[in-house]
Amino acid sequence: MTQRNATRPEIAVRARRLLEYEADIAFRRRACTVLEYIDPQPGERILEDGCGLGFYLHLLGRLSKAEVWGIELDRGRLAAALDDEYASKARLALGDVTRLPVADGSFDKLIISEVLEHLDDDAAAMREVARVLKPGGVCAVTVPNAGYPPLWDPLNYGRERLGLGHFSSEPLSGIWTDHRRLYGKQQLVEVVEGAGLRVTDARLETRYSIPFSHNIVYGLGKYVVQKNLAGRGAGGKSSRFAFWTEERKLTPARLAASAITAFDRFNQESYEDGAAVSICLRAVKPG
Repeated sequence: MTQRNATRPEIAVRARRLLEYEADIAFRRRACTVLEYIDPQPGERILEDGCGLGFYLHLLGRLSKAEVWGIELDRGRLAAALDDEYASKARLALGDVTRLPVADGSFDKLIISEVLEHLDDDAAAMREVARVLKPGGVCAVTVPNAGYPPLWDPLNYGRERLGLGHFSSEPLSGIWTDHRRLYGKQQLVEVVEGAGLRVTDARLETRYSIPFSHNIVYGLGKYVVQKNLAGRGAGGKSSRFAFWTEERKLTPARLAASAITAFDRFNQESYEDGAAVSICLRAVKPG
């Protein structure tokens, strides 16, 4: 596997500035890594495979001149993406990531982020990734790490160490919410290589955080957004994207997000092994 580039592409640098007040430090780090991996160029056709609420669609629509596509099976999530000023610039379609409704070799680059862990058949999804990429095309893959740090989700970490397994339902399910599995780095490499792709980089990210980070961001944070306490994002609507700004003006919500993410200063850019929240992987289709 190759080592990470000493210099990140400009889009990844801009994304890091944009996401300064993003409370989920694991997302902020892996989003910048995903954009580093695919380094979108003007005119390239890029798919977010399982686009959900459109986080990467938003970033690509805001920071790149690529032709962006999004495919999502959940109608409600797709509708939310359509409601965003930047994500709605993409070509969006309903579809199953294990049976993508597009022709072979349709895309130059592809993102499949925090998707595989939700699927019964992750191998089928990766075979579809390989099918729809052009020869020489690049994909960025991220999944949650089975070796997550104790502070990220102390409740599940403690239960698992006691042999009790994880909580299976919200609000206590934490990092396991709607997940079929978590991954080890080698396990993810094997799934990707099994689809015929060549892995060029795999890394772990985000080791240090305040206790209960996952619960705070996706419990309390969800309430803050729904009650419009975070402010309004692109398009004038209450949105998580309200935190995504290059404006340096502090608001109470941004100050709170900064407090939540204060531990991020102790994180390295990436780790080869050990505890971490995310596994990020880059792969290329041979040919």
